[in-house]
Amino acid sequence: MLSITFDTQAEWWVPSKTFRRLFQAALDAGDVPANLEEWMHIADANGGLDLSIVEPAVSGALVSGLRKAATRDVARYGDDPVTTDDGDYALALRKFLDATQP
Repeated sequence: MLSITFDTQAEWWVPSKTFRRLFQAALDAGDVPANLEEWMHIADANGGLDLSIVEPAVSGALVSGLRKAATRDVARYGDDPVTTDDGDYALALRKFLDATQP
């Protein structure tokens, strides 16, 4: 389980597998620049990320790119039952989108 903190009031608890899947989807679609891939590994190695202490340009690019991928994947898998891997993934992404609402 990873803790992804966005600011003092927004935090997303997410399984490592789900975070990697979302991050990889964002990388594959070009939503997150390839040079930021290291942040996926940093989060995994450290049990999460505190994006409130990351350079704003980097944290902004990460959150924006991950939101694009999450929105796309919720549209793709959002109707799947939560008892399936894809449905559970979509549920976690909805929580991410709620936590990062502009």
